[in-house]
Amino acid sequence: MADSHDQDLLGGTQTVLSCELFRPGRAGCPWLMSLQTSTCLGALAVGMRRFIAVLSLGLITAAASPCADLFVAPYGSDAWSGRLDAQNDDKSDDPLATVKQAQEAVRKVRHHEPKRTGAIVVMLRGGTYFLDKCLVFSAKDSGTPEEVLVVYKAYPDELPVLSGGKPITGWKTGDAGSKITFLPEVKSGEWDFRQLFVNGDRRSRPRLPREGYYHVARTKETPPAQRQAGRGPDRLGFDKEDIRPDWHDLSNLEVVAFHPWLVSSLRIHDVDPKRKTVVFSGTTSSDQPWSGFPVGTRYLVEDVREALAPGEFYLDRGSGTLT
Repeated sequence: MADSHDQDLLGGTQTVLSCELFRPGRAGCPWLMSLQTSTCLGALAVGMRRFIAVLSLGLITAAASPCADLFVAPYGSDAWSGRLDAQNDDKSDDPLATVKQAQEAVRKVRHHEPKRTGAIVVMLRGGTYFLDKCLVFSAKDSGTPEEVLVVYKAYPDELPVLSGGKPITGWKTGDAGSKITFLPEVKSGEWDFRQLFVNGDRRSRPRLPREGYYHVARTKETPPAQRQAGRGPDRLGFDKEDIRPDWHDLSNLEVVAFHPWLVSSLRIHDVDPKRKTVVFSGTTSSDQPWSGFPVGTRYLVEDVREALAPGEFYLDRGSGTLT
């Protein structure tokens, strides 16, 4: 990344959504009565009729000692019970470390306590929880107002974040103060990403033009075989040197075109500077006019290494180098 400061980096996606939550109080936890609004990290449901489990992250009016069935903390351990909100004095018990383990524990509670009437409450301590795979909630995790509510909450006055990102380390200083690291998983094709966050701020990929857009100069005919298959065009005509054949690793570049109703993001297969034509490795989504490249269509080119500027990042997939 073209930046001269040491920073914590994440490759991936973080999502925070907001919602309101109104729930009756839970026996033994009077602070739940004063819950008004919270920030919640969406709920996922797969293959079920009704999903009531709620992930809530936010501000809660709480007593000094929070009440919950299970606690999760980034510094915890899935080997412990999760019944404590912090490690005990003799270090024999601790919060759980992952939401996945808490999910399994909740399922066991529902199985072993079928006549339970109070809500099952899981509290997440502040910090970032990195997910190496999707966290999926199904009917096994669902509660109902008529039975037992399943509630995931933030620990009072703390902010948990569930992140699909992956920490990136091993940074070294390169030319002009830029930061460089090698990612063998990228070079081998096992990992790829198009987003990078630095201390919570999203960084962009280098693009051309730096401001505004290029415009399609000529419409190129879609090959007959593609038209018959209902696919859209795989090429367009550009102006002057808007797209250059000598840019580094053309297959790494993406042309982002703005159609009337959608956006196409297409990898470059070949550039013909004489005919001023770029051919893509794929096609647009449809052979209808709204998915074509009429003259004047706006587009830009992303991942142009030659355009890299401070505050941006470039991932060289061929070498596995992140700058």
